[in-house]
Amino acid sequence: MADFWRLGLLGYPLSHSISPQLHGLFLQQAGLEGEYSCYATPAESLAVQLETLLAQGVQGLNVTVPHKVAILPLLNALGETATLLGAVNTITTNAQGHTTGHNTDAEGFWASLPARLQQQVPNGSVLVLGGGGAARAVLAALVRANAPSITLALRNPDQKIALQSAVHRYNDYYQTTSELHVIPWRADAPDRASLSCLKRFHLVVNTTPIGMYPQVDHSPLSEAALRTLPEDAAVVDLVYNPLETLLLHQARALSLVTVGGLGMLVHQGAAAFQHWTGHRPTPETCQWAMQQLYSLLVQTGLPKPG
Repeated sequence: MADFWRLGLLGYPLSHSISPQLHGLFLQQAGLEGEYSCYATPAESLAVQLETLLAQGVQGLNVTVPHKVAILPLLNALGETATLLGAVNTITTNAQGHTTGHNTDAEGFWASLPARLQQQVPNGSVLVLGGGGAARAVLAALVRANAPSITLALRNPDQKIALQSAVHRYNDYYQTTSELHVIPWRADAPDRASLSCLKRFHLVVNTTPIGMYPQVDHSPLSEAALRTLPEDAAVVDLVYNPLETLLLHQARALSLVTVGGLGMLVHQGAAAFQHWTGHRPTPETCQWAMQQLYSLLVQTGLPKPG
């Protein structure tokens, strides 16, 4: 057990990250001494930055956009979930500087869903907006839960084949039978025919950054589109800054169940913290951390949608 934990985050940009506050809370609750720093790293500096941090004795790192895939060839080994997803969001090191990449995003997403939504997934249809790294984690969690039908709305059609292959791989790995349907989608025209009627979807998950601060007046779906969802549908937005995006604001106004992205941040962080320190924050600690971060974000006075 380390006397002092040196942890951090690799990504670019990182100006709005609250991961230092989150892991500061986890260190405090676990009674551990340490610090968590942000290392804003452009793509061309990734290899040098990682080598430098390892030489400085950093014991654990989180990885965020745009490095979750680019980091793969720079690591000595990958854990099962990182191998499955083809992306890394957590790095552990040992005393010899050997690095292992892990991925806790799928676990974090699933843990952020209320139990009622988790129970509904195997019985309903899901719409996932976006095809980036976050979408892969969400798809993995949904396939593991054996969601019968997943529709993936892509802005970039070049992602289609890779994501279809990924879902096939997830089905094989988890021995499930989830079906994937891919439709085109333009965020600047969210009411186009492919998304104008959402009445068959019981869960909608936004994995894109649309609506993230400072563009709080943007939404991946219009209010008119949301109105066609079933009255018992739920809308999940992985964006956590602002706490309530325009998408969630409009969905809540229609009395739909809404889930923001703060829970995923906390739960994926808890799993990463366990990889580093061996301490797994309890559900009570995660809830406490969520409340603390909620208060922090409210105090920033960010513009609210609506």
